[in-house]
Amino acid sequence: MSKQRGEGSCGVLLGAEQGVVYGWAMDPAGEPLVIELEGDGTVIALARSCMVLPADIPLPSPQHRQRGFIFHLGDERLATFGCLKARIANRDARLAHSWLQGEIYPAAMAPAAAPDHLWAAVQHHALAVEGWFLPEAFATGPERVLAFVEHRCIANAEPRPVYPQEEAQGAPQGSLYFSLSLPLSLADGQRHSVKVLTSAGRELPGSPFEVWMPGEAQTWVATLPIAPADKTLLSLMLGHRAAHEPASVPFADYPAWQARFGTPPAHQSKLRVLVVIGPHAAPGAAVSASLQSLLAQRHTHWEALVWEGANLTEDPRVHPVPARRWRKALREALSRHAWVGVLPAGDVWHPELLCMGLHHLEQGARLTYCDADDRSGGPPWFKPDWCPETFLSLPLLAHGFLCARTLLADAAADPLDWPTQAVITLGGSNAEGIVHLPFVLHTRGDGLAASTPLKKADATGADVLCSHLLQSFDLKHWQPATHHEPSRWSVNDPPHWPEVTVIIPTRDGESLLRNCIESLSETDYPRMKVWVVDNQSTCSSTLAYMNRLEAEGIRVIRWPHAFNYAALHNDVMRMVGTELIALMNNDVRAMDRHWLKHLVRGLHRPRVGAAGAKLLWPNGMVQHGGVVLGLHGAAGHIGNLWRAEDAGYHQMNRITRTVSAVTAACLVMRTVDYLEVGGMDASAYPVAFNDVDLCLKLKARGKRSLWCAEAVLEHAESMSRGQDNTPARRARAAHELQALQAHWQTALVNDPYYNPNLNLDSYSHARLAMPPRHVQGKQ
Repeated sequence: MSKQRGEGSCGVLLGAEQGVVYGWAMDPAGEPLVIELEGDGTVIALARSCMVLPADIPLPSPQHRQRGFIFHLGDERLATFGCLKARIANRDARLAHSWLQGEIYPAAMAPAAAPDHLWAAVQHHALAVEGWFLPEAFATGPERVLAFVEHRCIANAEPRPVYPQEEAQGAPQGSLYFSLSLPLSLADGQRHSVKVLTSAGRELPGSPFEVWMPGEAQTWVATLPIAPADKTLLSLMLGHRAAHEPASVPFADYPAWQARFGTPPAHQSKLRVLVVIGPHAAPGAAVSASLQSLLAQRHTHWEALVWEGANLTEDPRVHPVPARRWRKALREALSRHAWVGVLPAGDVWHPELLCMGLHHLEQGARLTYCDADDRSGGPPWFKPDWCPETFLSLPLLAHGFLCARTLLADAAADPLDWPTQAVITLGGSNAEGIVHLPFVLHTRGDGLAASTPLKKADATGADVLCSHLLQSFDLKHWQPATHHEPSRWSVNDPPHWPEVTVIIPTRDGESLLRNCIESLSETDYPRMKVWVVDNQSTCSSTLAYMNRLEAEGIRVIRWPHAFNYAALHNDVMRMVGTELIALMNNDVRAMDRHWLKHLVRGLHRPRVGAAGAKLLWPNGMVQHGGVVLGLHGAAGHIGNLWRAEDAGYHQMNRITRTVSAVTAACLVMRTVDYLEVGGMDASAYPVAFNDVDLCLKLKARGKRSLWCAEAVLEHAESMSRGQDNTPARRARAAHELQALQAHWQTALVNDPYYNPNLNLDSYSHARLAMPPRHVQGKQ
């Protein structure tokens, strides 16, 4: 009788270090085996012995090196087990040796040098996969990383050097990072086993893993044969998980994603609307495409004016108008309608656009706009809710634009200028009644990105409109967009530059503090004080440097308590006598001598309570481009995938804009506002999220946070404090996260300046939310 697979097999559990358990195993024929890992007598993980173990682990032969297994448990989980054993799956055949907590291995069993066996790691969530590996593990240089379902390759990526933020999350310095986007087709309600391998066939730790996504959770729950009460409970549980463990799919899957989630809720309206197609001469094919999308609207109570050309339809609602009669015909048509809209020739509307927009106008909105895609090959433009600064820079309202006729001061003006007219009438920066429809209901047809400024053939009235724009938004200058660049604008200086106290906490770190102070000495702000808050420094050179600072007129405040970022600032703030404060970390270095003027100007924009800077890593990548609420279930920074000079997602890295929060690493605000909201919460947020909480408290009082793209500084984040890499620090960080989620739970999934169609996992603005958050109940 032949031997069963596994009989006569051999293997060794070699060790467990840095959260990783490793060894080798093979059957008599040299084939790999499935290995069960037992923790204190219970099977806790499975792995296949087909890994290539690093060269510095002593093994009997090269064949043994090809039959390694690795379990990536992590330090915390590994520490919970007193004894680990390994055996061949479903057999009593145990591998040689076992591991006891705190055990010292014989030299023959341990790596000969500093361990390099933790050479790769894979993490996955839903359809996003990321990981890293050490390049020394490959003799032939970097390889591609591939994902397989059964024998089919479903994704691949070329690794790149890790960024600082990835090192902060556990990737070793000098390792290579990869990110894989699994296709939307896996979200079919079935379970799929995914393997991640290098192009040389080496499977990475953490692979294989199982993907199971039911698509739209609520629809899936409705199909289950369970009691209604159980369906309600399951829906609540899935909704909570989606909020705090968000999933996403790549922009490449946009067509399939749009087909599944792109149809808005059905609405009805009785309003009659005038739609202008044009408003200038355009090729017949472009006009025809726009007209056909208008004829396909589910809402039928409309009338249309088309610039010149032959009548492309016999529909009596469509009126082609020669150029010589355009102004007169437009005035006459406007006099018959209370609601108007603009559809640029060549662009098309989704069949639900008029139904949805007019429904909101009927419910009290004064103006509506929607998200847009295009034919440029880039990602759709998923827009923020109304943001006056974005409106000044980009054609925010140009897609799906509908408004009340009474908002148009000049009935004969170019309809492409109607959004600007309407906003000016509504109050400029303080405009109200503007509703954003978070669905792609407009497709731009000229081959340019949706955020590219519109080209206008007629410049008539441009000077008058610009004058009104400057006055309404209190601008010093506004320059219309050219080519692919956003519009440029600047604001007036305040009547007098208010005095600012710059507050810099520090503990030792002389070189960081010195760089910070020296960069501030170049700042051109006329009325600036600098306070250094010493939190128990002990380094003699740091203490000597602070003594010199005091001699030079810089105030040094001794704060002799356990580190608590919030409490430190709350105590110091009671001593401040200036109108404005600037919070600054000691690892920040000003790169632009005008940075403080930019932030103070931003603070004087209407209803702005906090102004934050553009912060860069020392390698020139963006460290902070504003804060997104809900990222990774809490809050995170915008722009970590962008270089300083990149445009970013639809020009976001280049334009000043409203965000839900800015980082206190460099933040300017009014002293009175800080005190009126109670400062930072020193109990709930001693280290992290105190700035997010502070900005949200300002928002609750009707004040905005503004990210200023012109104010550029360098931030070597956490160089002083270090990372949360000890059990005590991780526990504190978890407590702060839970406090933020408990206090601001609704706000964390409804950031008005971050579109519900965009991802909340990985990096911001990088993928499509799966499913969109408006599917989970937000309209």
